[in-house]
Amino acid sequence: MVATMLLLTGDLALASDCTDEAFARALQHWRKVSAMQSPAGWVFQVARNCSRRSLWRASLERRFLLRASRPDEVPAPAGELWAVVAGLPRRQREVVVLRHVADLREADIAEVIGVSRSTVSTTLRNAYHRLGLLVAETPGYKEDK
Repeated sequence: MVATMLLLTGDLALASDCTDEAFARALQHWRKVSAMQSPAGWVFQVARNCSRRSLWRASLERRFLLRASRPDEVPAPAGELWAVVAGLPRRQREVVVLRHVADLREADIAEVIGVSRSTVSTTLRNAYHRLGLLVAETPGYKEDK
């Protein structure tokens, strides 16, 4: 059945998922399915319907995303600043994004990344210091005095 669904859909993961779904439904309704003239035909039909729904849903999502108006870049100065944030080491970038984009508290960040709250605090302090240095080194940056 997976091979048949693969030929119908062209997608191995979808073929496997829909085959699993069809057999799960057959098992769930086995009393009714087993009494049918063609239980295998019923299972194939369920798998086919599953694949059609999934492909339709994926097509709908693609169309929606194409129509959704998203700016290509975050407008300045945020775009420039986040470009500088991208230059931070991974851990520092993580805590800055979780703190200022996800708006998490230090204790929550600590739980998310599996460190102590004091480690998050120190990492944020180091990130802010490094950001200050990176921003000062950025061409065209003018320090307000």
